[in-house]
Order: sequence, then C-alpha cells, then structure tokens
Amino acid sequence: MNKLLLSIVALTALAGTAMADDFDNTGIAFNVENQGVTFGYANGTHADFADDAEVFSLGVSDVLPVDFGLQMINDGSADDYRLNVSKGYSKTLINLSVYGVAEAHYDFGDSYDKNRLVLSPYVGVEMPVGGLTPYAEFGYDFASLEGAHTDFNRVDSYAALGTRVSVNERLDLNVQLLQKMDTDFDSTDREFVVGFNFKL
Repeated sequence: MNKLLLSIVALTALAGTAMADDFDNTGIAFNVENQGVTFGYANGTHADFADDAEVFSLGVSDVLPVDFGLQMINDGSADDYRLNVSKGYSKTLINLSVYGVAEAHYDFGDSYDKNRLVLSPYVGVEMPVGGLTPYAEFGYDFASLEGAHTDFNRVDSYAALGTRVSVNERLDLNVQLLQKMDTDFDSTDREFVVGFNFKL
C-alpha cells in the first residue's frame, strides 16, 4: 500500500511539472516480461520516433551476452522496423548506481530510401530513496548516411529525468520527463511519459 501511495505521489509531482511547463505531448508504455522475453507497446515515448507513432516491440535479454530487440513503428503513414542489439554496464558506489549502455540498431522501412545503422549510447545515474528510485539519463545518436554504413553523422540527443517504483513483485511503474534535443543540445520537444512494466 505504501508503494502504491508513493507511485501516486511521484506521478502527481511529475504531472504537475509537465502541466506547468505546458507539455504538448504525453506518452504511455506497457511492457510484459516473462523469463527474459519482453513484449511491449508504446505511444509517444521514444526520442527517435514521431509523437503519435505506435511502437510494438519484442525483446530478449539475459539469454546471451548481449540483448536483442525488434520494433515495428507505425506513425499512420509509414511502417518502419528496427533491429537492435545492446550491452549494459553498471557500477554501484555506496548507494549511487552509475550505468551505461552501448546500443546499435538497424533501421529500415517506408521512411528510408536506404537502410541505416545508428549507434545510440546512453549513460545514467540512479539512487534508491525511500521506496523510489529516481534517475537521470542522457543519450546521443550517431547515424550512418543512408547507404554508407561506415560514415556516421550526429543526429540528435535526449535527456530524461524520472523515477521508478516497484508497486509489487509483478508491477513496476516508471514516470519520466523526456527532453528531446538536437545535436547542439537545443530543445526540440518535451514530453511526460508513464510506463507500466508487468512481470509474469
């Protein structure tokens, strides 16, 4: 019960900030995980996709040394696909956890004349505090020129501030403020995101 109340408090606090800053978009995500396999649906939660894009995903983790994923992205006018592979690292210093993820994905579909390869590293810090786990995260994208997979250009970046709450042993709640930015870290969009992660 206490964790549920903390979830409501965190959600209300971040929602209040979102409304105060006049956020024009919100996002929601649902993930269901069972024995290292995750199925997901999201809308408006990803820095790389259009605000109204629906994203269906399948991920496999904790089976091989790296994690794999497949995403189908539909924005109403185009169907795109993303194959990704990633590897994460973390280090805990007293009560502060520092993490980094090396991620690469291969994009193809209606929006691309030629397929592209994208490198998307990100880093973050998190620290459990009274039943909540607040975190801050930063990521940057480098994309190959279409058709030239060895020539990369900077594409965009993002910063996220949020908190995770373990409501019970089967449900985690993630509330986040997502700041989308260009290559010079100038804001391009800001969104309020809520995620529900279910474990079977």
